[in-house]
Amino acid sequence: MEVFLFILIRWLGSGAGVPALQRYLWVPIDQYAYRCITTAAYNHVMSLSSEFHNSKDTGEIYGAVQQGRAVTGFVDMVLFSVLPMLADLIVAFGYFYITFGIYMALIVTFASCVYVWITSRLNRKRVDLR
Repeated sequence: MEVFLFILIRWLGSGAGVPALQRYLWVPIDQYAYRCITTAAYNHVMSLSSEFHNSKDTGEIYGAVQQGRAVTGFVDMVLFSVLPMLADLIVAFGYFYITFGIYMALIVTFASCVYVWITSRLNRKRVDLR
């Protein structure tokens, strides 16, 4: 029984478990958001004057739609990366506080915050190098 539970937990943590379910459930939301953004952008562009259409190219308009699409990526990151990480930190703090006391909980919290800060700084530098 323990081996089965171990296999189940490992499978849920792999790319075929919870992340696959998350991607499957996120697809309709992502498609709906994209459809709403593109429809609103199309309706707005079509309501503009002909002078606007003569002075702009389609690449600029497409770029504006893509910027709106980036909002869905941000929401995806917040919902599925940042909030679960914060929940994990809160659970870890509570567990270490109950099990080992306040000092161990503060040490773990401090180490986690430093790790997140360093990771974000390195990520920002990597993006700047690109």
